[in-house]
Amino acid sequence: VTDADADSANEQNTAVVLSGNSLEIADAGGTISTDLTPLVNAGWKLAGNTGINSSTDFIGTADPQDLVFKTSNNERMRINSSGNVGVGTTNATAKVTIRGTDSTSATNSFLIENSTGADIFKIRDDVRIGIGSDPATSYQLYNYVPSTSTVTHAQRNYFYRNNAVTGTMYGLYNYTNRGSSASSGIIYGTYSYTYNNIGNSTTYALRGYASGGSTGSKYGIYGSTAGSGTRYAGYFGGDVYCSGLYLPSDESLKRNISDYDNALDQLSSIEVKEYEYKHKGDMSKMDLPKGRQVGIMAQNIEKVFPQLTKDSEFDLNDDPENEDENRKENILKFKAVNYTGMVPMLTKAIQEQQAQIKAQEEKNSELQKIVLDLQQRLDALESEK
Repeated sequence: VTDADADSANEQNTAVVLSGNSLEIADAGGTISTDLTPLVNAGWKLAGNTGINSSTDFIGTADPQDLVFKTSNNERMRINSSGNVGVGTTNATAKVTIRGTDSTSATNSFLIENSTGADIFKIRDDVRIGIGSDPATSYQLYNYVPSTSTVTHAQRNYFYRNNAVTGTMYGLYNYTNRGSSASSGIIYGTYSYTYNNIGNSTTYALRGYASGGSTGSKYGIYGSTAGSGTRYAGYFGGDVYCSGLYLPSDESLKRNISDYDNALDQLSSIEVKEYEYKHKGDMSKMDLPKGRQVGIMAQNIEKVFPQLTKDSEFDLNDDPENEDENRKENILKFKAVNYTGMVPMLTKAIQEQQAQIKAQEEKNSELQKIVLDLQQRLDALESEK
């Protein structure tokens, strides 16, 4: 050590050596060694620590301040003083808050992968969610089950209530609304499309079952419509089978009730035809009956019973495999007949015919009496000769 007078006679030679966690200071009087291990272990090492006490040692703050994590000198994550974790945001309002970079971007805000790097769960910045796959552009929620999966349900909702809470229960509730200022297009509240390409097991695109110990009404499937345009609570492109069919006919439901007459004469102008439905091209999408059919042309029955016909339409571009959200409609307009409504007409026509037959029988009976009387008189005249 050199002092200020620069006199070598009174200078002191000292050596300082750091060996591992040991600091050694040596001079003419000897060597002093100090163990720095406690000091070294007081901090967190880049290569990791050993011998820590998880009940007392921690990374973080001891005062009510946020803990910030950065890379490239930019904040990436923050744990605030309330314990909320924020990624991409300095204001974590939930236990975990993740903020993306752009509300319209396909960038992933949250992603879980399996051991092979395949997507398990993904949330994108544009609020599209994918389960098992990247969500396609036209899906808000996309659930993909691969062909190698052994699961039996792509989705199952289980809702069981056994408490004092009242009110309606919904196992699944869909709400779809296209506003009056939006572009026009087709809307599906629920769309089910089902393939079964092997074996002879039954395939159901939609099956409803309602049961229970309650005394209230139960509906396996309930459909209703409102608004303008062509309306059907149920539209079936194929044969329909039911074990029972009822229509509302209670007198209390009706008004302006009056007798209906002249059904027999009206039915006499109805032409019964044999025909085949068209199936070529887009017409095949309607799944109309095949083979020779017997029925009535709607245009013919409309002239006589206009109340039994209805203007209908079918979108020939309604293809479940066409995921083009901008596809154009191809509406086929046609007339439909209420064949069930023909039953009262036929009933009335039979009644009118029976009345005519009865009147004819009564007239024939009178004529037979006249004939018999004339025959008796003729016989009497013959006997007098």
